[in-house]
Amino acid sequence: MTDAPIPIHNEASLAQALNRMRQIEEKNLISRMKGPDNGGEPPGGDMLEARVLRLEDDVKEIRTDMKDVRDRLSRIEGKIGMLPGWGGLLAVAGFIVTAVGLMIRFMPPAG
Repeated sequence: MTDAPIPIHNEASLAQALNRMRQIEEKNLISRMKGPDNGGEPPGGDMLEARVLRLEDDVKEIRTDMKDVRDRLSRIEGKIGMLPGWGGLLAVAGFIVTAVGLMIRFMPPAG
């Protein structure tokens, strides 16, 4: 197969040109999927082992960070559990409104 252009004169030559384009695209796709020819060695060459070790260290650090996040989240959940719910907030608000109302009612007039 040559990469020379195919002249298009009729439907048959158009079909032949389209078929040739499809073959070229398949060939390009296969070569992109294979990657560079490196003799069967994995990509990355000699640096592969160093990259894997660095990734393993990063995963250890991520696990340590996630453990710290879980511990902090547990402490926050414990503190949130001690906060009053809506009933407690309404009781406090009612107490404040009542206290302010009593102060206004029983304060001596100014001046």
